[in-house]
Amino acid sequence: GRWVTKQRGLFKLFQEGKQSQLTAERIELLQQLGFEWNPFEADWMKCYQQLVEYARQHGDCKVPFDYKENPFLGKWVSRQRWQKKLHDENRASQLTPERISQLDQIGFEWRASTSDWNKRYNELCEFIDTKGHSLVPFDYGANPSLGRWVSKQRTQYRLFAVGKPSQLTKERITMLEKLNFEWQANEAKWMAHYVELEEFMNFPAQPQGRLPRHSENQALRRWVEKQRREPGKLSEKRRSLLEKLGFPWPNEGTTPATDGSTPGALVQQQLPFPSVKTADPTTTTVSI
Repeated sequence: GRWVTKQRGLFKLFQEGKQSQLTAERIELLQQLGFEWNPFEADWMKCYQQLVEYARQHGDCKVPFDYKENPFLGKWVSRQRWQKKLHDENRASQLTPERISQLDQIGFEWRASTSDWNKRYNELCEFIDTKGHSLVPFDYGANPSLGRWVSKQRTQYRLFAVGKPSQLTKERITMLEKLNFEWQANEAKWMAHYVELEEFMNFPAQPQGRLPRHSENQALRRWVEKQRREPGKLSEKRRSLLEKLGFPWPNEGTTPATDGSTPGALVQQQLPFPSVKTADPTTTTVSI
């Protein structure tokens, strides 16, 4: 392995006209073996040929970033766009004029297709018009593709922020921020539960205001109880969203009902000396 690497280094010196142990005869011997002087070029050409085949089958070079049949190819295509951007800005780039020419010959699009992105963006606008917020859960039942797209924008934003190849441009970031897009995943996780609760409470056959029982949805019930148990830790935005649902907050001196059978049911805490109402000399009723 070290010997092969050394030959490549000596070949570079030979090309530059510098002193090298690699003679023309040795170079010819290695080339007869199909020796690869630049392994990075070989890797690039392998992906290029895969892109050529993709274009032959699909009629274009628009490989999705998360292309399931060949995930690496989707990332490679995205990287070529990023390298082209660096090249155009006269910054260090792995994309040579020869490579650019090769990609141009097969109809490579240097700007990622905006049609799909704009479609999801418009769907997000519709979601906001309906829900009043931009926090689409990852597994949003009404539109799973939108949930995955929103999650992907957060991932692409993190890449953009550290200067790595990203499909998210400054223009797209500005468009999303105008919608008060939430870049933090923790907020999205909270909203996933919120949307689930919203769907539960707004279900037509559901009594108004009823909260889920443990037997119906344990995870959602635990989340609901946490919101009611720690209302002081909620942000103003989260509290406002819950109040829009008619969320029953526990009053002072009360605790949430745990059976969920009564809309917004609250049960008085049992005190050391509960009030007693005597119905008759033999029957005592404790008011709860």
